Amino acid sequence: MKKIMLLLSFMLLAIIVKSQVAAVVTDPALLTATTSNWAEQLAIASKQSEEMYNQSKLMQETIDKYKKVNSTLKNFTMIKKIIDKQVMVLTVIAEARVEFKNNINSQEGYEKFIERLSGFADDIEQNMELLNALFTDGLSMTDYERLQMAMNIDEKSTSTLQSVKSQIYLYKEFNKNLENIQSLIKK
Repeated sequence: MKKIMLLLSFMLLAIIVKSQVAAVVTDPALLTATTSNWAEQLAIASKQSEEMYNQSKLMQETIDKYKKVNSTLKNFTMIKKIIDKQVMVLTVIAEARVEFKNNINSQEGYEKFIERLSGFADDIEQNMELLNALFTDGLSMTDYERLQMAMNIDEKSTSTLQSVKSQIYLYKEFNKNLENIQSLIKK
């Protein structure tokens, strides 16, 4: 794993150095347009972060509602665990957006990072829809089938949480490496 990370770091370094060499010529008009676009992207990211925070609150309220409604499912602790994971993923995403909003070394990298986080948030929304389906009155499923469906959602939730944490780690490393390269170039 260390070899892969080292190889990826060297590849990233080569790409960034190559792009830094190509970026010697500047265009003030383009810089102004890029800066205004960057500000717009920051405003959008800030709004998305607020939305994610609100969704996190809503998910917490959903946990409370499920505690009252769930009398048919034998293994309620699993459902609570799944919802807690969903809330945790959304909270981690919201915190990452807030943390990196003011620490952007590469606008393109930040946009890709936010796009990936949004994809994970969509996964969480799908998981919550599946959980809601478990509690539909007209749904003809045995307790075993409901439990099996809950276990599948739990596996997806765990996978999503691990993926989100990996993306955050990679983005932190990307920023750290980019800062190191920029400091070397300045010397």
